Amino acid sequence: MIAPLRRRHRLMTAALLVALPMLLVLALGARTPVPTVASLPVALAAGPDPRGADVETRDVFGDLDVTVRSWWTAAGTVIEIAPAEPLARPGVLVYWTASPAVDRLPDDAVLLGALADRGRTYAVPNAVASRDGYLVLYSLGHQEVVASGALSALGGLR
Repeated sequence: MIAPLRRRHRLMTAALLVALPMLLVLALGARTPVPTVASLPVALAAGPDPRGADVETRDVFGDLDVTVRSWWTAAGTVIEIAPAEPLARPGVLVYWTASPAVDRLPDDAVLLGALADRGRTYAVPNAVASRDGYLVLYSLGHQEVVASGALSALGGLR
């Protein structure tokens, strides 16, 4: 009984030796290309508008050591969020919302983008920039609000 099993395993191993590299090549060929952006959005590519305010603060998220900077460009409002050290949370996203977020993300939240460990710049939609609101850091991996802060610490956006 052992000899037939050894023969079968030897044949299966030989078949896998041939099939797996071919399947790998086919899988790599079938991948869709990674989407790229040809150029930066106008709001991010333009420098600060000399007529606009350039506001920087560390008071937006309370105890969290995160620098938040906002400025205006000819194309709109820009916010830069830079944590002093990487947040110990997986998949942190940045949202704007009209109501404060205490333990869950409000239904009216607008996604600005993912937060990078070294910080990131976000173009704020005009509909959002003209209203008072809150910035919310939300951990997608833990499904929890990491921090929330009022934009009044920035003096509003516009």
